[in-house]
Amino acid sequence: MLHNFSAILKDSGTILEIFSEIYSMKRYILYIIGFCLLSSCASIQQSIDSGDYDMAIDIAVKKLQGKKKEDETILALKKAYDKATEQDKTRLNQIKGSGKAAYWPEIYELYSQMDNRQSKIIPLLPLKLQNGEVVDFERFNLFDVKEEARTNAAAYYYEEGKTLLSSGRKQDARKAYELFNNVKIYYAYYKDTEDLLSEAYLKGTNKVFVMSDKKGGILLPPKYEEDLAAIDFQANAPDWVHFFWDNQTVKQFDYIVKIYFSDIQITPETVKEVHYDETKEIQDGWNYVYDFKGNVMKDSLGNDIKVPKMVKISCHITESQQNKAAKVFGEVEIRDGFTNKLIEKVPVAGNAVFSNFYAVAQGNQAALKEETKAKLGNKPRPFPTDFQMIDMSKEEMKNAIYRAVYDRYNIFSN
Repeated sequence: MLHNFSAILKDSGTILEIFSEIYSMKRYILYIIGFCLLSSCASIQQSIDSGDYDMAIDIAVKKLQGKKKEDETILALKKAYDKATEQDKTRLNQIKGSGKAAYWPEIYELYSQMDNRQSKIIPLLPLKLQNGEVVDFERFNLFDVKEEARTNAAAYYYEEGKTLLSSGRKQDARKAYELFNNVKIYYAYYKDTEDLLSEAYLKGTNKVFVMSDKKGGILLPPKYEEDLAAIDFQANAPDWVHFFWDNQTVKQFDYIVKIYFSDIQITPETVKEVHYDETKEIQDGWNYVYDFKGNVMKDSLGNDIKVPKMVKISCHITESQQNKAAKVFGEVEIRDGFTNKLIEKVPVAGNAVFSNFYAVAQGNQAALKEETKAKLGNKPRPFPTDFQMIDMSKEEMKNAIYRAVYDRYNIFSN
């Protein structure tokens, strides 16, 4: 025990240093807390000074939700709340006195803003200063006026939308669509708004009919044109543009996209051969070394002296490459759906290539390089038919058609 106590005494300097560090840390923490409190109050005042009263209220409310409620924060909250309320009341008096229906959405927004603001402070009430004084916050019963504004705002958007929709102009129909959606902000279901939304969307949308055709003498595989309908122009289409492959559901289209197949070129089936030899020296046994007397020479250990016997081997390679190609040519025409006037014409094409490479070796294959040996595994393949070659071009043609239309989406957005 004496030994341990001596050790403690010996290390007393270290212990004092530790306590000193702890004390310094506590002072630092208290400094940080104090700084945060001051910063918080400063932030509230800065928000008030900049006119952002609701931000000041949010900061103060958050701070007052703790156990400690400082007078400075309570008074700052009161100041921000009063200024925000007065600002909203002033604006309400201005616009309500105008009698204009267009102000009802703003009136509803202002009442909602006041209602939300007072709902933030109600859970904190009553708020008392250190001297016991209760700080009073003006509160309002806004239910009836909010309902009035809500009803009138919905009616305003509804009537404005109907007026625009009746003009027959596409741009007006699109604006009407937005207004009918605004109605849904106030009521999920309001009169016949759902039907009017559908009508506005239909009237505001540019309808594009896509069709395909081929010039005389062009023979395509049975499903070639049918598979073009799998091109999804709609996925990335702009707003208010809708593509149709079927013309049965719409009486009048705004634009027509015509895909013409104008020509097909197919190359003959060819087999190109290349002949070459590869050689290599390999060991084929041993040759003994003889002295001038014709005797086999011996090394220092008495063993026969011999050297590798090298021979040259060769192998003849016939490399063959089968080739056949097809190309389908076409055009994408964009026309006005009302006048049939040509707006733009874009050439498109789809390519298909059949290529098969194989090699045959005659001779000693040990003479072949590794890359040459790898070619020996392939075999000749039957050439695709002309229709198969045309069908192979389909995916590239679809991509070319899609790109031709996609790059001109701006035409359909008018």
